[in-house]
Amino acid sequence: MLRFISVFLICMITNCIHAQTIRIQGRILDEHNELISSAAIQCYGENKSFLGGTISGTDGKFIIKQAVSNQQCKLLITYIGYQSYEMNLQLADDVNVGDIILKSASQLLDEVAVTANQAVRKDNKLMVFPSKSQKHHAYDGYSALSVLMIPNLNVDPFNKTVSTRQGNTLLCINGREASMDEIKTLDPKDILRVDFYESHHPEHPAATSVIDYILTVHNYGATIVGNLNQRLNYVKGNGGVSAKVYHKKSEFSFYVNGNYDHYTPDRGEETDIRFGFPDEVVVRTTRTLPSPIHGNTFNTTLSYLFQDANNQLAISAKLEKGNSKNNHKKTELYSNHSVDESVTEKTRSEDALSAFQISYNRRMKHMQILRVKLFGSYNKNAYNRFYQSLNVSSANSFLSDTREHFYYLNPRLLYVKTIKQHSVFLDINYSRKQTDNTYYYQDQATKSKLKDEQTNIMAGYNVRIKKVASITLQWADKLVAIDNGENSLFKHYFAPSTFLNLYLPKQNTVNIQFGSGIFDPEMRYQNNTEQIIDRYQILKGNPNLKTSYSWDASLTYTKGFQWGALSYFFKYRQDGKRIYEQVDYDPERELFVHNYLNGGNHIQIISDVEAQFKLIPDKLKWMVTAEYGCDTEYDWRKIRKENFIVQTKFLFTHKNMMASAELTTPVSYVARGSVFTVPVSLKINVGYTLNCWHFEAGTQNPFSCAIKSEYYNDRYSKVTCNYQPGVLNHIFYININYRFNMGKKHQFKEVEMENGKHSGILKVNDSLNGK
Repeated sequence: MLRFISVFLICMITNCIHAQTIRIQGRILDEHNELISSAAIQCYGENKSFLGGTISGTDGKFIIKQAVSNQQCKLLITYIGYQSYEMNLQLADDVNVGDIILKSASQLLDEVAVTANQAVRKDNKLMVFPSKSQKHHAYDGYSALSVLMIPNLNVDPFNKTVSTRQGNTLLCINGREASMDEIKTLDPKDILRVDFYESHHPEHPAATSVIDYILTVHNYGATIVGNLNQRLNYVKGNGGVSAKVYHKKSEFSFYVNGNYDHYTPDRGEETDIRFGFPDEVVVRTTRTLPSPIHGNTFNTTLSYLFQDANNQLAISAKLEKGNSKNNHKKTELYSNHSVDESVTEKTRSEDALSAFQISYNRRMKHMQILRVKLFGSYNKNAYNRFYQSLNVSSANSFLSDTREHFYYLNPRLLYVKTIKQHSVFLDINYSRKQTDNTYYYQDQATKSKLKDEQTNIMAGYNVRIKKVASITLQWADKLVAIDNGENSLFKHYFAPSTFLNLYLPKQNTVNIQFGSGIFDPEMRYQNNTEQIIDRYQILKGNPNLKTSYSWDASLTYTKGFQWGALSYFFKYRQDGKRIYEQVDYDPERELFVHNYLNGGNHIQIISDVEAQFKLIPDKLKWMVTAEYGCDTEYDWRKIRKENFIVQTKFLFTHKNMMASAELTTPVSYVARGSVFTVPVSLKINVGYTLNCWHFEAGTQNPFSCAIKSEYYNDRYSKVTCNYQPGVLNHIFYININYRFNMGKKHQFKEVEMENGKHSGILKVNDSLNGK
């Protein structure tokens, strides 16, 4: 018996020795003995397999805990603007590497091949380290996110959108906001890691979620990127070229892009409208015939960037010119007429944009950040519409024209102060919008002017309890002044929010949010002009629209496994004074008037489960989501819509090949007093990478489908099926991307530039479209 106990104890001790947790710790400093926070520390085994990682804290310190046996490992430390630091260690016991000094970058960062993407939780963010294979199969920032398949993040690389269940995601490069053009030209091979802030980022307090691309020190004197996306069955696509060069501490970049649409879809809107006149009910059936669509957009951006260790000055200028010309041909059948009518609706738009941006970022001592930005733009817009209805006995036609000058100015200031695990921030954002409209109809000119000034003051406090929780208390104040030339008003709003992240053992994370928001109506809905739609209908804006508000509560639970990840999400949101569209009959003019009003409450409930599986490590992934949603809107009537949605996606990568498939079941939602139904969505694509080239071919909805909208009241109802070949369905495309690097070694940093495109023109197509 004693012998048995002795053997048992020896086995237990041996097991404990083999399973003991090794602690690797140290501190990161620069050449001036300043603490470096957010430096990436990665640990790799003898076969270059990823063992673990973290980032340095505000005190420069880091700790990596690994349950490993006696073996050698490589410690790799990287930080933007500094040389990488490598250290070989023998993991037999706890190791304190002491102070590690990082020197300014002057050589290329050695690349370590990570065999599979690894996610490391650090405070309020998830750090994802892409593998070499995943970088190889991506061609820009959007495709890189799509390949990573980060839990709770929705990525559409085709339409260039990134979002979570809370809303759109802010995209950054090395902590600084980035535009769509920057993400489109980002080199995936430069990505060291991707930081995902699912709920809150102290340096971007207005964003619901943030993706931050952390790039390595990639050294080139010049880089050229070209991209072409072309539809195979239509003359529709886009292309762009960007170039960057540098001289000492200065960088110059140039970007030019164009979009073109010249095709004739074989199907369009199919609409049934019921007009309840006092003495009769008229039903009109409208069908769109094959109608040509023409449009071109051209834009160019020129940027200059000066930077040193603590300062960054960026200046950007943008020009954009666009036009569209559509000739819609339709047939209309009225229940009180026996003859079909032929309708021609010609619309023409011309838009010109001039914009500039100046930004200055300063990193000061004692963990302080100051950011100042000034953005301004001028838009000159024109919208022309000709409508003609003909039958054998009569004709009805009219011509309208709108000219607009839109001015926008936006200065912004952000200050962040960090003391160990505590951060305070102050964000002051002022915006001034002004639209001057002239509407011409039947030789009469109607002028309107609207000025909107807003000051948003946001302050907050964030505390991080190491490996336990991150808590943010946020306070927002909004001051609004509106003047339409006849009346003016001043409004004040208060919107508090709370964000709580809990980090539980064994890769369990809980995120809880309580928030509120203030949303001003778009200026086009506040336009006080009237526009003729057809013989029975007119459209008018409402300058007296009120600001809507919302409050919501959400819970997200995520659990990581060796085989993938599992997450659950629940959200309750209530909006007040939401804008809806009301259609009333005007007996004096014998017309139906479309107007915008503030309604009652809109309640949204979402509950879903998402699972990700690594079916074949580093080759085949599968994601599936099941969601229940309920939309209820209280306007002049109660509208309720329930959904059960299933989405699934497969991603396969092998050597130079990549393929993906995604399926989403139909979705219905309530907006503006109408019910919209989006049909089933199917996306399939394959890609191949060859040296500097990336080729991709794919399809989206290779079958006929339509977005359906339904609106009902006692006197008026409208049901529309909008078929959009080339936009919604029957999409077949190829995408070609080429990247060429040459010259002297240098790290490039993109210069962020806002889109700047604005308009306050109220268009007939804005009616009942859910926008």
